[in-house]
Amino acid sequence: MEDAFTRLYGICIDGRVAAYLLCSVVGDYAEILNIATHPDYRRKGLANALLAFWLNMPDIRKLQIILEVRAKNTAAQSLYAKFGFRQIHIRKNYYQDDDALVMQRLGEQ
Repeated sequence: MEDAFTRLYGICIDGRVAAYLLCSVVGDYAEILNIATHPDYRRKGLANALLAFWLNMPDIRKLQIILEVRAKNTAAQSLYAKFGFRQIHIRKNYYQDDDALVMQRLGEQ
């Protein structure tokens, strides 16, 4: 998967993708499209490490970043809040069985 705006980062362990982050970066704006950890590797800090790595990249630090997360996914919400994301909107019934919280992180000035 490759285009001018989409970026994919991952952590591989023993030849397997253990976690990945998929994002879109356009101008001064980025969107986290998906971040996931394989069930065998959950609760080991991989998503935290991947997000920290990506957010500390020089070209990412200054961007406004937005994402959507399931309202029921409190673990992901806590992870994002730890990195300065704040809820700015709720999309009712965005998922078949859940709302989506829209979260935003403003870039460094």
